[in-house]
Amino acid sequence: MLLTVLLTGCKQLTTKFKLTYQEYNPEYFLAVIETTEQDNRSIIHYYNNELILVNTQILPYGTMGNLYYTPVIYNNVVYTIPQGLGNKKDAGIVLGMKLETGELEEYKIDQLAMNSLAVNNQFIYTSNTLNGISSISQYEISNGTVKQIDIEDVYISKLYVNAQILYAFGQTKGDNGKLITYLYTLDQSLTILDKKDISDHGSGQYKTTLIGNELYFTSSTDSDDNPSNKLSCMSLEGEITDIILNEQGPLEIIPYQDKILISHCNLAQARGNKLTILDMKNNTQQIIEFEHDLLQMQVKDNNLYVMDQDHLYIYIIEKDYFTLERQVKIKTTEGEDEYYYISGFFIK
Repeated sequence: MLLTVLLTGCKQLTTKFKLTYQEYNPEYFLAVIETTEQDNRSIIHYYNNELILVNTQILPYGTMGNLYYTPVIYNNVVYTIPQGLGNKKDAGIVLGMKLETGELEEYKIDQLAMNSLAVNNQFIYTSNTLNGISSISQYEISNGTVKQIDIEDVYISKLYVNAQILYAFGQTKGDNGKLITYLYTLDQSLTILDKKDISDHGSGQYKTTLIGNELYFTSSTDSDDNPSNKLSCMSLEGEITDIILNEQGPLEIIPYQDKILISHCNLAQARGNKLTILDMKNNTQQIIEFEHDLLQMQVKDNNLYVMDQDHLYIYIIEKDYFTLERQVKIKTTEGEDEYYYISGFFIK
């Protein structure tokens, strides 16, 4: 059913420092990151719950995230990976900002071009891939100790940590040209406990969500590199089942009440304007079509917050209908010498 939306190994200690740009003001609801690869400079725009701009900060970091790897919030700290200049990507840090005070911490990992990020009480995990070798790094928050494991001939696209178990999704290409996808399970010592071939479920995993005791993930393609239409679910025992969706290109997964919201978007093209409402209880699907792309989305209370390349939108959720309440233009750097892009938003 298609509906149209209603419109109205070594020790590296952290570095702490005070902001040298605009003073942080904790009185905001939502923040948008605008960044560039051409300079070590990113802009954070802070909005209240009515999408009125209340503050702006400039931070001395370049390439601060992208649509594949949006900010991660854990224990009232928002984490991002600023890679630095795009032609170097050698910053080698994870950046943490305390939501209540704005205090920044740099967690030094010293890996080039880090991408995926996962955090728990003890560790920060990152991944990067260079010369066909993927490295998974583990930063111990209490003392700055860094450990690393290398996996050859596999591109790690996504990390997810649940309690003391780390999950890593990785892809490679077989001799027949088909994509082979693995799901690695690692413990806190970075020992690989399990390596599961999940090629039948899809390839190119970038978004995961834990719902209850089950890990849900989407895949951008199948093993033949065609668009996927599967939402996959893995139990604690490691059994994976697929839900066949009525629309291709599933991306983000958000539980809402007794349903699951799934956006459909091709991040490589930054295009995709449909959302599936999946009712697991009644085994039904409803497709909502918006008038803009769904590059990132979050739900807070009964509101859906959605971003495209230029705007942020708030929708009121009423049963299976989404009514546009307000929108704001979030791209502010047209006419600048450098090219800036919106890398993501986070809700405080």
